[in-house]
This record gives sequence, structure tokens and C-alpha cells, in this order.
Amino acid sequence: MYRLIKLFSMLRSYKSLHSSVLRTLFVVVFFTVPIQIQAKTSLTFGVAIFPPHTVFNKATKECEGLAIDITRAIFEQKGYSVDILCTSAARIFKMIELGEVDLTINIKSTEALRNHVTFIEPAFSNLQLNLYTNSAHPYDFSLATIRGYDYEGYRSQFENDGFIFVDVPSSEDSIRLFLQNRTFALLSYKGPFDFFIQQYNLDSLDSITVKELTLIQTHYAISRKSSHYVSMKTILNRFIKEKQLNMFSQAF
Repeated sequence: MYRLIKLFSMLRSYKSLHSSVLRTLFVVVFFTVPIQIQAKTSLTFGVAIFPPHTVFNKATKECEGLAIDITRAIFEQKGYSVDILCTSAARIFKMIELGEVDLTINIKSTEALRNHVTFIEPAFSNLQLNLYTNSAHPYDFSLATIRGYDYEGYRSQFENDGFIFVDVPSSEDSIRLFLQNRTFALLSYKGPFDFFIQQYNLDSLDSITVKELTLIQTHYAISRKSSHYVSMKTILNRFIKEKQLNMFSQAF
């Protein structure tokens, strides 16, 4: 810029140079010098379909819900754009490990995440874990579950009790499998199960028994290989402190 100003000063000293030449030179220089525009930093938020926190909108072909709304609100006000990757839990776990997903929400006992993320306090939300059984199905120990989910240690417990796991990609898949009478039991969180029942207006559940197991907390989990690790951690910690909330889900 200093050289450009000096150039114009020198040109003005030559009275023989017509002013139109100066204008032409200015236009040429101005429109040929590259202008750098700073783009928003993009974060990838990995979410599995997990009603009511995240649901798939068939009209827009996109995932939406409370978890996505809160995450976008937190980071976009700090100048970040948030890309949503809506896929299976197992795929998210692998991409977290590789640093291809920056952030997700899960429970602390998930073995696939244990050495690859930092969990943020306080919790994002509470989840009620239940065991559902169907008396109309033969007692064959078949149990519908989500692939990659540890269920706060209950997967190992039921495995030791002799249950046979039927793993599927999502909560909706496991619930559907159970309600179609293809497994004797279902290990599921209350929120997704109730959402599914309401969505499909299912009333005839007389043969189904519900046993409450435990209350589990979910947390933001930041990939330790993310290039935005420090900034994400700082933003989340400052947000919860400024809002003085007990959980992130209470934010909006």
C-alpha cells in the first residue's frame, strides 16, 4: 500500500500527465489487486437420529431438533458456521477418532469415544434408560439395541445374563424392530420410544412391559484431534458460565 501511494504521488508531480490517465491507472490497480475476504470457520457436529433431540425431517431431507438448534446458536454467535453430519452412531465414533467430526453429544461410558474426546461439564441432558419386553414374543433372550452403544455398562450386564443382541444403526430402527415383534426385548431410552409411539399413533401396547433401569447424563464430546479443540472447549465453558445453567438443554 505504501508503494502504491508513493506511485500516485510521483505521477501527480508530472503536470503533463492527464488526470484521466491517473483515473485509469487507479481502476486497473484497484480491480487487479486481490482482496482477501475472511470466511467463517466451519465446525462439523455429528449427530445420530435420536428423538426428540434430533429427528429426520422427511420434507427437507435434513436432521433437526433441540441439540442442533442449541449447538448452532452457541457457536454461530461466536462467528462459526456449524455443518451437521447426521449419520449412524458407529460412523460418528470413527470420524471423531480421525478428527473428521469436531463435536458430538453422547454419554461418558461409550467405549468407542473414551480415549478420543473430552467431555464438557455440565451435562447436555438427562436420559431415562428402560428395558422393554413383549409378552407376545417367545422368551428367546433376543434384545434390540443400537450398534456401538454401551448403555452405561448395561450392554455387558445383559450379555452376561445371556441376552442375544440384535444391533441396528439407530434408535428408531431398534424400536421398530421390537414393535414389529421381531425381538423379545428392547434396550432404549424413554425419549425416543415415546416419540416413536406418538408419531405413529400406536395404542395397542398391552403386551409390553417397561422396567426403568437408570438415569443417564449426555454431554458434549469434543474430538481431541479437532483443530478447533481449544476454541470449542472455551466457548462451551464460557457459555454455560455466562448463562448460569445446570444443563445445556435448558439454554433456549
